[in-house]
Amino acid sequence: MSTGTNLIQACKDHVLATMKGMPECQPRSGQGAGYRSIEQEADFDLALDGQNGWLTWSLLIALTEAGKVEVVPGSEKRRKYRLR
Repeated sequence: MSTGTNLIQACKDHVLATMKGMPECQPRSGQGAGYRSIEQEADFDLALDGQNGWLTWSLLIALTEAGKVEVVPGSEKRRKYRLR
């Protein structure tokens, strides 16, 4: 694996570990959390005007596609995420 691939995997692992510690992100029972809440809990806030959140959002989309995270049903307009 390349350094970039390893860094991305480490970021994904950090998001998953963060979500495991959030009651709202627990599988089936959690109501889910928005990407900004997850970002703040993971300390991934980059403080970039107009661009903040893209890193965490992208990681959550990748984790959703990998089947590790799900979008809580009924939250499509303002997505909330929880572990699968």
